[in-house]
Order: sequence, then structure tokens, then C-alpha cells
Amino acid sequence: MTISSYGEAIDLIDGDVEGAIYLYHNIYLDITLNLGILLPSLFIIFSYNSLIIIAPLAAILYIIIIKLFFRKLYLRSHEEYVETNTHLICSISTAKSSVPRSNFDDLQKNCNTIRLLSLFAKGKISLLEFFSNLHYLLGIILLFYLGSSLTTEGTLPIGDFVSAAIYLERVLLPTASLISIYYATSEARYRRKRINQCLQGTLDE
Repeated sequence: MTISSYGEAIDLIDGDVEGAIYLYHNIYLDITLNLGILLPSLFIIFSYNSLIIIAPLAAILYIIIIKLFFRKLYLRSHEEYVETNTHLICSISTAKSSVPRSNFDDLQKNCNTIRLLSLFAKGKISLLEFFSNLHYLLGIILLFYLGSSLTTEGTLPIGDFVSAAIYLERVLLPTASLISIYYATSEARYRRKRINQCLQGTLDE
């Protein structure tokens, strides 16, 4: 990616750089905090009964499968919106300096198009986040299935089963937070990609 107009430069500085700063400034702290809760909770559940750990691990595996299966859709969810927005900024920059000025009704139509593209992008991300958050239901169902079976067999005391259920909650809440972080940063990730492409183009020159 090379900068060919003032409009692209404006969006690169105002949009892409700001998005990348948000990504790097917030994401690592949030991930560290949630992993600090998730990993000890997994260990405690495992200490009650090694079979019970299947429930949270299955939930986490489900999240990973959804992430890998829809990775391409996730990465491209904001592509059309961001590129169209950049094109609009370029058009505004050109229209402002041109004599006579361009028809601003066309620019207004482009604004409406961008609103729709933004809505579609957010809709895709919301749908992916919904499917990923089904891990919560999966983990609860597996826990009660395994826990009730082990309790009936007498290999898992009812107190340990209740404690495992509590710590499963401690596992599923951080995973839900990590899912939210992942999908909330989809636009910022695409903008960071554009920055990297721009820097690579500059270095190649």
C-alpha cells in the first residue's frame, strides 16, 4: 500500500494509527488479566477430578474451532467499510480543493453507503461473537453430564461437584471476555494490517 493522495494520508493518520494504538494499548493488559483468572481456575477444576476438566477444555476447543473456521470472514469483515471510508475521505479532499467543487450530493450518498457497510460489518462480527459464546452453554451441559454421572457412581463428592461448577464459571467468564476483546478489535486489526503494508511499501522504495 502506497499513499497516493492527501485523503489516504488523513485516514492513515487519523484512523489506522489511532486504531493500532488502541489495539496495542489495551489488548495486552486485558488478555493478561483474564488469563490470570482462567488458568488457575482450570488447575483447580482438574484437582477435583481429572474428568471434570473435559467440560471447560471442550468449551475452549469449541472457541478455537469457531475462530479458525471463520478466520477469513473475521479478517475481512471491515475491509469493504474501511476502504470505502478511505475513498470517501479522498473524494472530500479532492472536492474541497477543486474548482468548481464537485457535487456534494454524491458525497452524501457515499456517506449513507458507508453507514450501511459499517452496519453489515458489525452484524458479521456480532454473529461470529454469538456463535463463539455458545461455548458457555456447551461447558455447562458437559459439566452437569459428567458431574452427575461421577456423583452417581460415587467417584465425585457432591461438594466437589458444586465447587467445580463454581470454578467453571470462573473459567467461562474470562473466556467470554477474551472473545469480546477478539471481536471488538477486528477493525483495529485490519487498520494495523494497512499500516504494515504502508510501511513495507515505504521500505521497499
